[in-house]
Amino acid sequence: MNTDIEVWKPVVGFEEQYEISLNGIVKRVDKMQVTPSGLTIKKGKALKTRINNRGYVEVRLSKKGKQLGTFIHILLAKAFIPNPHNKPEVNHLNGIKTDNSIDNLEWCTHAENIRHAFKTGLNNKLCKPIIDTCTGKTYKSLIEAATELSINYSTCRNYLGGYIKNKTCLEYLN
Repeated sequence: MNTDIEVWKPVVGFEEQYEISLNGIVKRVDKMQVTPSGLTIKKGKALKTRINNRGYVEVRLSKKGKQLGTFIHILLAKAFIPNPHNKPEVNHLNGIKTDNSIDNLEWCTHAENIRHAFKTGLNNKLCKPIIDTCTGKTYKSLIEAATELSINYSTCRNYLGGYIKNKTCLEYLN
């Protein structure tokens, strides 16, 4: 098998204009042009990518005169990764936003994406320690406490935030 052969698929939503390769290269498709000398083929070329201010690799696609910044990892997932459960987000398994290899991407829900970010330490902004005053057990974060106690994360957050009556012994540790 020749591993040098690039696999290309149409970019979802831009099928007539762009293709994406397994390696995350986006190119314009070849198209026929009428010139004074007859029909010619205008070869498609690879588009430039950039890393945006949040650290994701993106490319600018045009449709009907409007440009749209689009993330490479989402284009790859739409083209190459089945999504039988219609999950709306794409997660980088190793947490590296520029690693868009297919083996590093998965479809997920927003909750799964957030849970993964906390579990891997990618999101530690809200890692306030929690204590269970009934047992004395401490948790390093709300997500850890909610997960271990099988409490819905949002419900647990609402208990601790005082938005609903706290039916647990959980409190923020000062």
